[in-house]
Order: sequence, then C-alpha cells, then structure tokens
Amino acid sequence: TRASLDAILDAHGVQRTGRVIPHGRSPEAYPLGTKEPFIFTAGRLWDEAMALDVLDACARSVKWPILAAGPRTILGRPIRRATAHLRLLGEIEPEQTAAQMSRASLYVLLTRYEPFGQSALEAALAGCALVLADLDSLREVWGDSAVYVSPDDPVALGRQLSALIDDSQARENLAQRARDRALTLTSSRMVSAYRATYHELLTARRESHSITGTGNGSTIAA
Repeated sequence: TRASLDAILDAHGVQRTGRVIPHGRSPEAYPLGTKEPFIFTAGRLWDEAMALDVLDACARSVKWPILAAGPRTILGRPIRRATAHLRLLGEIEPEQTAAQMSRASLYVLLTRYEPFGQSALEAALAGCALVLADLDSLREVWGDSAVYVSPDDPVALGRQLSALIDDSQARENLAQRARDRALTLTSSRMVSAYRATYHELLTARRESHSITGTGNGSTIAA
C-alpha cells in the first residue's frame, strides 16, 4: 500500500519515488459457501501486533463464537498467554483456512500494524463481511467496503460486531461490497504489474549502461 511505502521511506529518511503493487488472489481458491453464525480470524497469534487480547475480551460479549487460526509459538516456544473466550484452531492448512472463510459470516483483522492484509482479501473473496483495524493501509485498500475499529478497544469492537450480527441485511451488503472490491485485486493483475515494473527497470538499466558512438552510430553495452 502507499501508506506502507510512505512509512518505510519516512522511517529511513529517504526521499525517492516508489510504485505500489497491491497483492492479488485468485477467486477460485476462496469459494463462496453457506454462511454460518460465527466470526473468523487468522494470523500469527504469537505476534504482539495482532491484538489477540482485545479479541479475547470482545469474544466474551458477542453472541457468536470467534474462531482464531494460526500459530501461537515461534521457534518452538509459546509466547502468548492462554485465551479465555476465543476458540483457537491452531495452525491449519491454507485449504482449511479457505473452508473456514467460506462458512464464516464475519472476518476480523485486528492488528496494530499491517502493510496490506492478505487474509482480509481472502476472506472478502469468500463472502465475509470485514471488520478491520482502523489503519491507513487497510482503509486505503478497502475504503467503504469494510468497517473499522481501534485495535485497542474491545468495547468498540464488540459493539460493531454485535450490530452486524443483529442486522443481516447490513452484514450481507457489507460482504458484497467487500467481495466486489476483492474481485478487482486479482493475481493476474498483480503479476502483470510486476512484469511491467521489471521490464521498465531492466530497460532503464540497459539504457544507462549503453554508450552510443558518434562516429559510426554503433551502440556499446557496458
């Protein structure tokens, strides 16, 4: 995202141009399924950036269960405390993640830092309504196709989830907007953008290393 690029350049004190190539996914890998009354999230559960404690606190107050998939250990060491209210699935295969997304009605990505949010893209393709952390990068990708909450406010998260649980029409409308947006972020579009970028870079490199002679019009590649 542009937000991530700007943050990197600012952190390193660098002034230069850059190009943003959004991630892409193939819709075929994330089929729509019959939606069920539960909330899903996935990610590195050991990472402090993922607000697992906030999700756990919120899970106590909402009607639907919150299922969380992902590793809780790093280098074989558990580094996150036990959760009291989340249903932890552990680390599951990509196909299993896609299956959970196809069944989940809501997908939550609650993180304190996120450069793009690939899991939100996958969930949107699978027809989930998105509730995302209020970050510039996520707003850049999803605009009005998601709702946003502070990653440090379990009360606000609980209110937002409860509102969508109680209003099926609003939930379905939000899911449709998210899927429409996700369908523009295809893997083929991503690949084409990378190919075009590499072509431009290689062309510029060849030109910068070429010396055109004035006598006979020959070109010498350095």
